[in-house]
Order: sequence, then C-alpha cells, then structure tokens
Amino acid sequence: MLSFENFILRQNEGLIETYPLDETVRILERGLVDFPYWIEINKKYESNSFSIRFDGILNVNELEWLMNLINNLGYYCSAYNLFKNKRKKYFIWNLKEDYLINTKNCDEVEFIFESKFDDTLKHKSQIVYHVTERKNIEK
Repeated sequence: MLSFENFILRQNEGLIETYPLDETVRILERGLVDFPYWIEINKKYESNSFSIRFDGILNVNELEWLMNLINNLGYYCSAYNLFKNKRKKYFIWNLKEDYLINTKNCDEVEFIFESKFDDTLKHKSQIVYHVTERKNIEK
C-alpha cells in the first residue's frame, strides 16, 4: 500500500473514473497480444484490483507502454513480485529505475494494480462542496 503522498503523486489530472475490471482486462489482453511473453491476468473483484504475471522481465519500453495504458484505464501499480528459481520477492512500486535494477537475473515478474477511484458511488450529486481554511476563502 502506498503512502497518501505517493498515491496523490501517481494520479493523473483529468482522469475521472476507473474502467470496470472486466473491460480493463479485455483491453489489456488485446494490447498485450504482441508481447513476447506468456501472460496471466488475475482479477480480484472484492478489491477492484488485478495482477499481471509475465514469464520474463519487461524492458523499459514495454514497461512504459504498460504503465501508461494502466494509468489511462484508471489503475496504478502498487507493487510487484519478482521470481528467481521459483522463489518470490515482494517490492513496493516506487520508480521504474528501482524496478530495472531489481529485475537483474530474475526469471518472471508479477505486477499488482489497484483502482485509483472507488467504484461504489452510483448517484452523482448536483451540488459539489469544497472545504478550505478561512484564510483561503478569497482564493
């Protein structure tokens, strides 16, 4: 789980919703068809999250393409697992540079993605409230 500050930094201005999980997976399956890996996608409906496991290590171009697509679908990478000789090690996602360093000599990678926005709000209010400190009212 990310700290609140890291979570806010990962958000993309202008994105106002998260795609439904099934639709997200369909889009990913079409987009990942040209990747040179065996891919396994696991959905977790109760937490509106999913993971993608690759039987290899993504290079920087593949990684950037994947993260941009995931971001546009309303999700973010919260963590990843690296596999070496059938052993697994868990990492919190921070920077792609950390990922590139950590993946040396690894066999497989699994990315864990979480929804940026709650899916539970069905009724959209006609009124929006904004709270601020009294000293900022003029702004």
